[in-house]
Amino acid sequence: MQDCGGCDPILSCGDGTCQPELGENCGTCTADCPCGGFQTCQFSKCVTDYCGLGLSDKGCCDGVLLSLCLGGELVVTDCAEEGGICGWFAGSNALPSGYYCGPADKVDAAGDPSGTFPIACPACPASCTGKVCGDDGCGGSCGQCGAGKVCQEGKCVVCEPKCQGKTCGPDGCGGICGTCGDLAFCQQGNCVSCDDYCAGKECGPDGCGGVCGTCQANEECKLGLCIPTGCKPDCTDKECGSDGCGGICGVCKVGLFCNAFKCTDCTPSCQGKSCGDDGCGGSCGECPESYHCEVNACKPDCLPQCSGKQCGDDGCGGTCGTCSGDSTCQEGICVPPCQPNCAGRECGDNGCGGTCGECAKGSACNAEGLCTPECIPSCDGLSCGDDGCGGSCGECGLGLICTEGQCTSGSVPEADEDVTDGNPIFVEEEGKKSGSCSASPTTPGSILPLLLLGLCLVAVRRVRMQ
Repeated sequence: MQDCGGCDPILSCGDGTCQPELGENCGTCTADCPCGGFQTCQFSKCVTDYCGLGLSDKGCCDGVLLSLCLGGELVVTDCAEEGGICGWFAGSNALPSGYYCGPADKVDAAGDPSGTFPIACPACPASCTGKVCGDDGCGGSCGQCGAGKVCQEGKCVVCEPKCQGKTCGPDGCGGICGTCGDLAFCQQGNCVSCDDYCAGKECGPDGCGGVCGTCQANEECKLGLCIPTGCKPDCTDKECGSDGCGGICGVCKVGLFCNAFKCTDCTPSCQGKSCGDDGCGGSCGECPESYHCEVNACKPDCLPQCSGKQCGDDGCGGTCGTCSGDSTCQEGICVPPCQPNCAGRECGDNGCGGTCGECAKGSACNAEGLCTPECIPSCDGLSCGDDGCGGSCGECGLGLICTEGQCTSGSVPEADEDVTDGNPIFVEEEGKKSGSCSASPTTPGSILPLLLLGLCLVAVRRVRMQ
């Protein structure tokens, strides 16, 4: 939600009477519509300034309105416009706990479950002590003055109407100096046509209950033009016209018109234009920085993207804000510095890149952050098997097996021997002896040739016994 404070100068501002029907409010005309002692202007309305009433950095919720104190200043967000509700968020690695705008399944509308940070915003201490009229400091009233009197500093004093040179508008005493027709409005005591008031404007009230146009997000309406925030006024060599930031550099006398920031007698033609030629050798306006004139209208070169962000890049070379103190900007949100956590831990990471302690010699830090006796592997006299700590003392080669920490092998007959009664008979490769056995060399560990050799040996024994 955008506060349209200073969106458009109300020319009746400064006459001592707040006139909402002419677009006057605490934002457009602070002089006539000031806020009370414990209030500040947000969204062109006076709201309670909770920052001066002890609001914590966790914020609070007033219905769908989220209130936060950033750098000592109150920032109010309408969660309904963000598509969510105002509620408590328990925190995560990226965001600290506190009150946020978010979907109902992410934030708790009941507030902080511990009750440490109430969801309700601090109450405003209204006071009418020593007052018979005026504001009570919290948006309420201490009373009204009767006819012919006005409230000054909480007292009702006699008022003298002031209508000299006026055909309309307030007389300063609760009455009026006259009224205008349906298609006109009162401006500085004189009736002005609504159509004339919107000539050369992009935004702001038309004085007749409507608007001359609306600005985009992250823009402000000033002097009828939509311009970004952070503008610096410039009135160098200017007699009149805009200062480029919502103010004016001067007003021409009756019968003269402001052209190219000079007062001349040429009648400019700027209806429906915010920039470009006015027909008198002057200009209908200059576009602010990062804007350009396109068909007599100021168009942004880049649209900053700061919705839902408190800090960081706005996408157009600017910033959405800076974090205070030791807070750092993470994904557009100001996050407080990391707090080490070593509760229940003797050693290991403290969660912020530091350590909770070191273990003594002979101990090691486990996953729970506790020091436990360190296991010492033992392989004395062992060539294979477990080392007692989940490791290994070695592996046996092919054909060998680990038995009680030693690599051993079984007795296997040679592939080219003939065994009879335990005595081997060597057989030549060609012309083998009748009843003898032979086998092709086998790969160590291959069992199929050994089984075949065993069957053959049984047959040989039967032949020799016959």
